[in-house]
Amino acid sequence: KKPTKYDETYCTKEPRQVHLAAGKDASTGMAISFAVPFNCHPSTYSAAVIYWLEGDKNEIGRVHKQQSDPNRVRQYNNTPTDLLDEFYVSPHFHHIRIDRLEPRSRYNYLCVVHMRENEVEPQQFAKKYRSLARSFQTAPSSSTSFSGNFEFAVLGDSGSGSGGRRTMKLISKARPSLILYAGDVAYCAGRGVRWDHWFEVFEEILSSIPLMPVPGNHDVEPNGVTFELFPNYEPRFAMPQVEDAIIGLGEKGLTHNPNSWHGIYDYGNAFYSFVAGPATFIHLNSYTSSKVGSRQYEFLLQTLQGVDRAKTPWVFVVAHCPLYNPYSKHRHEIQTLMMTEAMEPLFIEYRVNIVFSGHIHAFSRSKNVANGKTGTE
Repeated sequence: KKPTKYDETYCTKEPRQVHLAAGKDASTGMAISFAVPFNCHPSTYSAAVIYWLEGDKNEIGRVHKQQSDPNRVRQYNNTPTDLLDEFYVSPHFHHIRIDRLEPRSRYNYLCVVHMRENEVEPQQFAKKYRSLARSFQTAPSSSTSFSGNFEFAVLGDSGSGSGGRRTMKLISKARPSLILYAGDVAYCAGRGVRWDHWFEVFEEILSSIPLMPVPGNHDVEPNGVTFELFPNYEPRFAMPQVEDAIIGLGEKGLTHNPNSWHGIYDYGNAFYSFVAGPATFIHLNSYTSSKVGSRQYEFLLQTLQGVDRAKTPWVFVVAHCPLYNPYSKHRHEIQTLMMTEAMEPLFIEYRVNIVFSGHIHAFSRSKNVANGKTGTE
């Protein structure tokens, strides 16, 4: 009989909110994230990912085990700005990065939490619980010999309502290699329990397809007591980071979803880049400084200068706020004007192919556009 859950000997707390993120090279690296309840403290247990390459006959070959680093476990407390009597205590978030994977290959994996005295033998555990395994597929490698199709999905501002669920269902059926998320992830108004709910609603798809987000204005959500910015967003993801996050404080009275505004949120899960198949993806934060000489500007410049067009002829940028907006809403916001002035010249000089954005809640696309004019080469 196939097990429906882990034995208590192995797992005292079932991992929740399992989701994936591509590594710096999406063909060889993957980050697997999951939550363990707050009352199960990391000092009392070990967490790991057990994974193996799927064989031709779905056989279990060599099994690998990657431990969670207890020093990198994230947990936070938060009070929403408009509900100062509400106190949220998050679960413990584990982010386990695995590398040296085979390109364009399918892997099965198990997230396991066990008491420290009950050591888990990977091969035995995989054989016993293979029916509970999840799976993911690595991207094709970036090389001059790339051939075939490479598909990814782009969405943003969806939340977990009926519209967001329908969109995710369509994406799940299409089975793209990646999901690029252009900000405003869960629409939680600062409430951490709603973030938990979002990851639980979409766990099935997010545990099999990497999600690569950028922060939007509805992800700012300053802590109502400490004024720390992005308190719900930064701890939950494991993007291919340049450095640890640098996060500033919001001013008193800042709402959970400011429109025309920017603060300080650099590195971490704020902006980053990665390669997948024939493309370099650059994810930017609309709500931090993008002025010439800023951390984000220098990151973008160095990334564009390092692109090898022979291997990744396509360069895509993702940012929450669109540089060009044909609608009346969200026009002339200060963070967008700043990014357009400083970064559009780099997009043009280094011939970025497409910029994907959200924020507007309406679909549009343009012909080639530069310096306010369409039809340019």
